[in-house]
Amino acid sequence: MRAMILGSMTAVIVTAAGISGLKVAGLPPHLPAALTAMVVAVLACILAGMPLALVDRRSPVATAQAALLGTVIHLLVLAGAGGIVILGRISLGPTFVYWLAALYAATLAALVGGIIRTIHAAPPMDGKI
Repeated sequence: MRAMILGSMTAVIVTAAGISGLKVAGLPPHLPAALTAMVVAVLACILAGMPLALVDRRSPVATAQAALLGTVIHLLVLAGAGGIVILGRISLGPTFVYWLAALYAATLAALVGGIIRTIHAAPPMDGKI
């Protein structure tokens, strides 16, 4: 649950900071592309946190496997959205992919931070698998 919240908050904060920074620099922030990428990144973080929310947290092995599945889901959702925009010739342009790449890096870092805390909170295995 913590990973979903951290990732989603990071997506919103990075998008707001990026839009503000581009406006200060006098460059166009491409708001439709930025906001669409933010929504996709938030959705990816929510979907990535689902395996951790559904796993039995008494097993650190199951928790680690759910965390790995969550990071794979995160990658596939964002890469799939980028592919749909590029191959579908949707009018968001290449700036959507740039926003998506920046949000992927930032949300992955936040997601993994939340995942690490979740794995560390799991009880030790005591020699059992």
